[in-house]
Amino acid sequence: MKARTLLPLLLIASLTACSSSDDSDDGGTTGGDTGADTGDTGGDTGDTGSDTGGDTGGNLDGGTSGVWFGNNGFGEAVVVIEPDNDIYSYSAGSGIYEAAFGSVGGAADRFIHRDSDNPAHGDSFTLVGDVPSGITSFDAGADSVTYNLTVTNDGQQLDNTGDAGSFSLTFAGSDDVSAISVADIAGTWVARTSFSADDNLVLSMTIAADGAVSGFTDYANGSIPDNADGVPLTGSVSTASDSALYLTIEYNWNDFDREGVLFFNRTSDQLVLNGYGEEGDANNFTALLTRQ
Repeated sequence: MKARTLLPLLLIASLTACSSSDDSDDGGTTGGDTGADTGDTGGDTGDTGSDTGGDTGGNLDGGTSGVWFGNNGFGEAVVVIEPDNDIYSYSAGSGIYEAAFGSVGGAADRFIHRDSDNPAHGDSFTLVGDVPSGITSFDAGADSVTYNLTVTNDGQQLDNTGDAGSFSLTFAGSDDVSAISVADIAGTWVARTSFSADDNLVLSMTIAADGAVSGFTDYANGSIPDNADGVPLTGSVSTASDSALYLTIEYNWNDFDREGVLFFNRTSDQLVLNGYGEEGDANNFTALLTRQ
């Protein structure tokens, strides 16, 4: 994430030792077995480290970097914190969703998404988030918040205090948020949504085996367009340096650059794209994608 005001497991060690005694009778010899098997003197010393992905490793360094999950006061959240302290937070409430982007200890920009207005064309929430102060139908809260984060409980818990509220998140393992790789998501993913009863929008995103991204957004009347007649989307997906539970993505949409993260949704087999850019009319671009 470039300069911006943005707001985003368990160590398995095995120790085995085995011993055996293999006494045998060779059919009437007078000596028999002259000694006992002394057993395996070494055994497996166990795994001394952790996967970089945090999928099986746990938060050994006790830092904030990695993937965290739990209720953040708005809803059920998955929060990705990159090694440079950039935060990508995605939260699902009741019919509304929050995307927040910032940095640890700094202000985070908030955006609100809502369920698709046309349920027949709605396997995703709205793609472009609304600034909370622009919402009049309910109190969506402040446009920005500051996260004051502290890692506790031997690196397994992330506590927050301050204007974002008091909450605790848990360091995610692969049983909590599925591990992900570029190979896992190669192919085409689509999000269908509507921002009014009649205005349907489709996002189609194809991820190549080398991480190259191509796609588009287009208006549609209930179907997925065969051709990219709308706004093109291009970019690339890369492996995260600190976790196997999310991927990083850089992409250009509507002539503006954005950065974000990709991870598997905790409650379905869909893919979450949580992206942000500091320029343009639609800074926040977040989607729930379904494999085609």
